[in-house]
Amino acid sequence: LLSALFGVSCAQVAGTQKAEAHPPMMVQQCTAAGCSSEQAAVTLDFERRWLHDAKPLGKENCFEGGTWNPTLCPDAQTCAQQCAVDGVEAADYTQNYGIITNGNSLRLNFETVNQYGKNVGARVYMMQTEDTYKVFRLKNKEIAFDIDVSSLPCGINAAIYLVAMDPSGGKGVNGNMAGAKYGTGYCDASCPKDMKFVQGAANMDKSSGMCCPEIDLFEGNSVAEAMTAHPCRVPGATACTGPDCGDATEGQAYMGMCDGDGCDFNAFRDGDKTFFGPGGTVDTNRPVTVLTQFVTSDGTDAGPLSEIRRSYMQDGRTIQNTQAKIPGMTGNSISDAYCTSEKQAFQGIQSSNNAGDFNRFAALGGMQAMGNALDHGMVLVMSLWDDPATHLHWLDSSSPGNLPPNTPGYVRGPCTRTQGYDVETVNQAAFTTISNIRYGPIGSTGVAGAAASATPVAALQPTAAPNYGAAAAPMPAPVASTATAAGQWQQLQNPQGQIYYWNKITGKTSWQIPAAYQSDSNHRVQEFVTKLGAHVPGNFNFAVAGVALMILFSMAARTTWTRFYHVAYRRMHNGNTDPMIENEAVAPIA
Repeated sequence: LLSALFGVSCAQVAGTQKAEAHPPMMVQQCTAAGCSSEQAAVTLDFERRWLHDAKPLGKENCFEGGTWNPTLCPDAQTCAQQCAVDGVEAADYTQNYGIITNGNSLRLNFETVNQYGKNVGARVYMMQTEDTYKVFRLKNKEIAFDIDVSSLPCGINAAIYLVAMDPSGGKGVNGNMAGAKYGTGYCDASCPKDMKFVQGAANMDKSSGMCCPEIDLFEGNSVAEAMTAHPCRVPGATACTGPDCGDATEGQAYMGMCDGDGCDFNAFRDGDKTFFGPGGTVDTNRPVTVLTQFVTSDGTDAGPLSEIRRSYMQDGRTIQNTQAKIPGMTGNSISDAYCTSEKQAFQGIQSSNNAGDFNRFAALGGMQAMGNALDHGMVLVMSLWDDPATHLHWLDSSSPGNLPPNTPGYVRGPCTRTQGYDVETVNQAAFTTISNIRYGPIGSTGVAGAAASATPVAALQPTAAPNYGAAAAPMPAPVASTATAAGQWQQLQNPQGQIYYWNKITGKTSWQIPAAYQSDSNHRVQEFVTKLGAHVPGNFNFAVAGVALMILFSMAARTTWTRFYHVAYRRMHNGNTDPMIENEAVAPIA
């Protein structure tokens, strides 16, 4: 089919002018015994890379300003043979694309001004090796991550999601010689037709799309968020043409091989308008831990997927997902029953210009199809983007079109339909940070009791090349340590010199400072006094100073002395070696 569709003589050439340097990123695989870190990396999507004349030292662009070069690309076959996609060097990831990794953290900047103009948004894929994407099989498992969306306004979307991409990026298909290393092979449930290449062939007339199942773990900004499941009638990446692509602009939205709308859980859309947002139950002024569980009906990895659950963690507090409050809808997770009730309740938003079954979720197999996709294996995608065409009204405003405001399912968030138009001129400094990704059997990631705390922005700098697959920085059971104890938690250091925390009662480990440990004022003063030793004369009496500080702390929780302690402790904990900081506004310690 593919050879008939595209021709066997196509190619997708890998360039040689710039060496690819995947930014490294740590992830954690968890078991009942605890979590250990794995060395992974990210790679930039093919669509944003330099596509140029494939001849040695060729500099001429194949695609520029939304137009194909007529000399290099007179037709799809010639274009595929004469154009090469090149690598992205380490410095260019940061300087040209605003992509920065540090340890277990990834920062994506919304706008990055560079020597070529400016870059808006980014999309990256997690790598297992230099040439293959990392494949997650999460049925009967869970995945958690910390995310900061505090700077993202209406009209910008921070997304972390799973798609059933080919692990090789389609390398070898129709002569695709670039592959995952260069970010090829993207697919999702919208079956995008705006990609330059599809299965190794130049997609010059945008007639072909690339479809695959998709699970949006988190799509959101500071005011709205959605979790969405998108089944397809195929378990993996598949090229499409015509009605199979489900193109809404062609009146075919409910005819495609995938459910582009999907079944979503959006708290605002489902009737709880104070659950997610600044000052909400999930307060987007601060980072939050997001946990997604893929529950099977029999509790085994081989069992049928029955439910996709969501909960959050913030400030050491577990926040269960809110319940749907729209009449006729029940539940706080994605299941066949919830999705059927959603499609029935939201029938009023069905597009009259598109024929077919509005409940594509059920028509394409529902939770069984999503389970098949999880069995197939899915690739983790992280992106930050805006959409000048829709302004993301489907996420945080009202969509589709102009319907009565009381139409169930029409209002998705608090933004007006006039917002989101100017984000590229007003919100250039927006960014998101995704960190502390961990996955494993249900209940293993230790989210309960672990406060979300993304790596400080100032610390995010490019790091060394990845050592793929290495089990770096494990968090083992404790050995001899000079760390101090606070209640059940103990601060330890692994052989790589990284700090982690071990619960002496439960055996759980955490990279983040547990709330119980952090709130123990005695341990914090003791740790502060110890760290202060590097900044005072050797004859300073630390025993006396420790007692004095603890007395001052207990007698005057909001005094200047306590304020001094708090600032100094926080600065040293974040790597600033100068504790003598004045005139810094900090919240008093409770």
